[in-house]
Amino acid sequence: MEAAYPDCRCVEAESIEEARIRLPEQPWDLMVLDLQLADGDGLAFLKSVKSPPPTIVLTMFEAPGLRINALQAGAKAFATKSIHPTRFKELVQRVIAGETPPPEQIRSKTDSTQLSEREQEVLKGILAGKRLSVIAKEQCISSTAVQSYKNRLFSKLDVANNAELFQLALRRTQDGLSPLGAMKSPRLEMRGGLLT
Repeated sequence: MEAAYPDCRCVEAESIEEARIRLPEQPWDLMVLDLQLADGDGLAFLKSVKSPPPTIVLTMFEAPGLRINALQAGAKAFATKSIHPTRFKELVQRVIAGETPPPEQIRSKTDSTQLSEREQEVLKGILAGKRLSVIAKEQCISSTAVQSYKNRLFSKLDVANNAELFQLALRRTQDGLSPLGAMKSPRLEMRGGLLT
């Protein structure tokens, strides 16, 4: 960072505990936060900070739901560590300028493939709290097949686990939207490789 921004003071914290000590030292223009720190979860830390500086969550992981979780935790942007240095520098400039997420670069993407009838049945079973083995028995298919449908659901709905799936279902109900089984798959993407 200091090589890219020679006029900036860059301070590194190796842990959440150290970050908690550093944050009150002065007003910071930017915080680049790793998803996993030595002593805990970066997103949990971000949520716990009362007034965090503009934050970019940077991680080597790319899994469904991570970018959404980061933005919901209060991050202004999310990027993987494989991001090209030039693009990362652009992202830093946008976040510092208060321009992220850039409206011209983020768009809502709806997968053209609706959930299949079988995926809807598996989804209903999961939302009803049934074990995969019970869903398999009811659908007359193997547990392996049910797991495969569940993985497809998670991918299409951009969730990482059952908790996120339940939260999505609850949000849609609260917002008066169509039930999950009838919906198309919502996703966020950012052109230019920042959010994918």
